[in-house]
Amino acid sequence: MNNLKFKILKSGEVDEKTENEIMICFNETFSQKKSKLYFDWKFRNNPFGDSIHVLAYLNNIMISSRVFWRLDLADKEAYQCVDTSVLSEYHGKGIFRKSTESGLKFLKEKIIYNYPNKNSFPAYLKLGWGENPPSKIKFNLFHIVARDTPIINWSKEKLIWRFKDNPEAIYYSCSFQNKYLILRKKKGFYFSIGKVNFDLGLENVSPILLFSYDKIVKGFKVPFKNALTLSKNYKGKSIPFYHYDMM
Repeated sequence: MNNLKFKILKSGEVDEKTENEIMICFNETFSQKKSKLYFDWKFRNNPFGDSIHVLAYLNNIMISSRVFWRLDLADKEAYQCVDTSVLSEYHGKGIFRKSTESGLKFLKEKIIYNYPNKNSFPAYLKLGWGENPPSKIKFNLFHIVARDTPIINWSKEKLIWRFKDNPEAIYYSCSFQNKYLILRKKKGFYFSIGKVNFDLGLENVSPILLFSYDKIVKGFKVPFKNALTLSKNYKGKSIPFYHYDMM
């Protein structure tokens, strides 16, 4: 693959043609049909700032897209690895590794984190990621999980963007001790994401039980359900799960 070339763009530098190529690559890789709303919400309208797109071309045709999504941690500039797509005919040719290395070189010492699947987990470790303390998925009565759920100290603008304007996921709300709990429904169960000071206009629900990915929440552990996360250049003890795009 001597003609393989990489290009790195900030979200603000991605023109319409390149955006279309990115989404074609993504949709073909994951057999999905995400619309323009997805790219606009996740990258163009991101109040945290520009994400970094690592694009791979072979003979001037885009065959892979790798995104470092801007989503800061504790008011420090940070990026989450998301939406990695490689066209099927180019799997196993080291494009994932080369794309990641290009992104790391560009971002230098910036904080990077993610929630990888079991296939990519070993590859990240080889590239210098550190394993964060594992967390078991837990459940308990509403008031216990709500009490321990982390507070999201973001501006209202960022909260609305992350949870209300998200075109890919539906979030719910429930009041608790003068705050509002953000919830996500998965397989019929409600997961507690975070507590906020604002009413975001989400649909209100009143669950009896809540599940949580966060390590600080006390509850009954779900067997064989580990939540393993990785980070690079991050010195904190854990990363609250409201940061992750899968939540």
